[in-house]
Amino acid sequence: MVTINNCIEFAAKALTLDQIANSIRDNSVILSNHDLSELEMLKNSAIAVVDEIGAEYMPITITQPAIYYTDLGALWFKDFDYTVLEVLLVTHSGRDIKFNRFNNRIEFNASFSNMGQEIPIMVTYKYAPKAGALNARIPWDNTQVGKRLIGFGICAEYCIRNGMTDEAMLWDRRYKDALFALQAPKRGYRVRVRRFK
Repeated sequence: MVTINNCIEFAAKALTLDQIANSIRDNSVILSNHDLSELEMLKNSAIAVVDEIGAEYMPITITQPAIYYTDLGALWFKDFDYTVLEVLLVTHSGRDIKFNRFNNRIEFNASFSNMGQEIPIMVTYKYAPKAGALNARIPWDNTQVGKRLIGFGICAEYCIRNGMTDEAMLWDRRYKDALFALQAPKRGYRVRVRRFK
């Protein structure tokens, strides 16, 4: 189980902020005011990176039950469990329902709205996970996004915030390469057997 704190500790070690890395692992380590402000910057960087990955690269897909009240005329996104990025599918009794998506709601055609007052439906949509508490699990499966990838992003964000542009470019390249490797389609490669005479 990878937590946000594990990612921050990885980044602190990579940036040679050893005292901060030790304080994450061991709460008895006392930090100076400067180190506390650096730790706070690492935490803010972690939140920014998790939000960026969730919104731009790896949104999570979920199917959620909902009740469509025909007198409201729409299903409002504020009533969903998570912030909706994209609605993929709406079904009722196993059948796909056509819908129109707007900024804050989805609406259905008139024939569907005439089926009754309360219509149970299932909505499949993508949402961007948010960084939770620092000791909370990262929102993705550990095999998809791990402390290394998030740690690279934290290092890049930390360096940008501190005006360390050369280091920021280096860490950003590592971060983007790791994201690309995660998103690249996996292909089976076969190396032909060589024969020597």
